[in-house]
Amino acid sequence: MTFHVQEVVINDYCREARWKVTQKETVSRLMDEYACAITNKGEVYAGGRKPDPSKGEKKLYLSIEGTDAVKLDNCVKEIYRLMNEETIRVGGGTGGSSRYSIV
Repeated sequence: MTFHVQEVVINDYCREARWKVTQKETVSRLMDEYACAITNKGEVYAGGRKPDPSKGEKKLYLSIEGTDAVKLDNCVKEIYRLMNEETIRVGGGTGGSSRYSIV
């Protein structure tokens, strides 16, 4: 059995978008729908702070693991869709004066 892992960096999205994809209801739905495991890893780096890779530091991300590559890819797409939707909802995708932008 082949095991697949993908990482989705969520650090640079707005707080609301990060919350949306890490809340229990969303994670449970994604895990059930796409037959995968989702784990929060890393930490939030805001205000221009950067992680130090030599110390093993990483920006906040989701580690998504599964045995079906297609389902895993679809799960990742759904996570990005949810984060982009939430960023737009809070005003991140509406013009140049916004603090957030869609990645």
